[in-house]
Amino acid sequence: MFSKYKCISTGANLPDLPTILICPTNLHAQLTSEIEHYLRRGTFDLLPYTGKLQQCEQWWETIWTQSKMSPGRRIALAPQTALQSDSDTIWVASDNDTGAQPRFALLHNKWVKQTVYGQQWGLFVMDEAHVARKYNKIYVAVQALRQQANVTIALTATPVLTKPLDLWHDDEQRDQHLPMERSKVKKTG
Repeated sequence: MFSKYKCISTGANLPDLPTILICPTNLHAQLTSEIEHYLRRGTFDLLPYTGKLQQCEQWWETIWTQSKMSPGRRIALAPQTALQSDSDTIWVASDNDTGAQPRFALLHNKWVKQTVYGQQWGLFVMDEAHVARKYNKIYVAVQALRQQANVTIALTATPVLTKPLDLWHDDEQRDQHLPMERSKVKKTG
């Protein structure tokens, strides 16, 4: 199905950009263990991004730059609390309308390079994505990060277990905010 599509900007190759995986705090250790178990050691760097923005201020100059792997072989693993801390500092919710995009906060330009929003991501994976289905702080954080990623994958099982109609709502939300950028993808056949 997808073999007929390719990325125009890179000559059919995936861009050499890192991956960011956002998960609930209580799953951070488990996901670290799973990633280390299933990906071959020495072929990637798993870089935990935890804590509030002020605690992570030097993370990009210390931990991130120490990686010897190419950007496409780096995985930043962050709990939702770290993402929300970054977001709270540099983004302001436009209003209580789920169709509105976040606006720059007063401190945006000062802090953006020390946050996950100062980076381009090849892949953004959001575990337990149902937490962002309502307009709240994590919703704003996720919508803003989606703008920095070529591909977003939202993982959730909760709507299926509780109220399947929520899947329709979740999909409708995603479609109205970030339509697929067709200019980056070309059908080849």
